[in-house]
Amino acid sequence: MRVDLVLLCAVVLAGPAAAALSAAPRPGFPVVAVFWPWADADAAVRAAGGRTIGPQRAPLGVLAAGQSDDFAARLAEEGAFAVFDGAALAQICSDQEVRP
Repeated sequence: MRVDLVLLCAVVLAGPAAAALSAAPRPGFPVVAVFWPWADADAAVRAAGGRTIGPQRAPLGVLAAGQSDDFAARLAEEGAFAVFDGAALAQICSDQEVRP
């Protein structure tokens, strides 16, 4: 029974997760930048022209905001190996709209 519940949850969440992860980051909206654990993500975000958001960061990622149209590309230049649209990811966890 427990395996069935896990499989049901995986199937239900797979579609929204795939859509959120494939959304291109939008200028002015928060992004989730993924770095290697040994990287200084805060310094990389500042060097890319942005700022980190929130009091905590995950082991591999940081929620960040920047106003330039090329903020996601600049994060990649600073060492982020993936940059996701933070607003799209937030929709999986919340029913509130994320604004720039």
